[in-house]
Order: sequence, then structure tokens, then C-alpha cells
Amino acid sequence: MCYNVENGKDGVKSVASNKISVNIDGRMYSILGTESEEYLRRVGGFVNNAIKQICAAHRGVNATDAAVLAALSIADDLLKLQDENLEVDERIRKVLGKDEVYNEVAARAVVRQETSSRRKI
Repeated sequence: MCYNVENGKDGVKSVASNKISVNIDGRMYSILGTESEEYLRRVGGFVNNAIKQICAAHRGVNATDAAVLAALSIADDLLKLQDENLEVDERIRKVLGKDEVYNEVAARAVVRQETSSRRKI
């Protein structure tokens, strides 16, 4: 998925099959991706709601600080979920007690890490 501030020129080269415009905190952004338009709208809405929650909790916060605080909150949730996922994978490996399962879990963790490091915000 690619993200771009809408400024009259796209400037982003992508093989994305879907492009939508979303309003996030009063600004229009283009979201490009191979995911469905519905999913891309969910992503934009999720970010917008996170920023709205920060603004509601911290009256007078500027847009940049609200975006950073929202990003920190989202990153915190993501990392906690990744940790939980790894714990579940480890429990599955222990229950099954098979090296094949361990190798699959390790490979999934590597793929997850590579995928998250390639994402651009």
C-alpha cells in the first residue's frame, strides 16, 4: 500500500490496482493499494479516528502532535498484537512438538518482520 498527500500531482509510481481519496484530519490523502477499496477506506478511517480520539483527549493539540501521538498508539497496539501472535505460535509449537511447526513459525515471523519494515508511511 502506498500513501500520498493529494496535491494535484500523484508523483507515486505503483502497480496498485485501487486508488481512493480519504479525508484524514481535514486533509485529503490518496491511498493506493492492491487491497480492496473497502479495505483502503477502513485504513484511512482507522487513522482518522485515532487522530480524532487524540484530539478529543488533548484539547488544543496541534495536527502534527496529534498525528504522532496517534502513530505511537497504533504502533503500541501493533507491537502488542505481534507479541501475542508470537506467544500463540510458540504455544502451538510446544503442543505439537514438531520441528516443522517451529520452522513454519520462524518463517512467518521473518516474513512479518520483512513486511512491516517495507511499509512506508
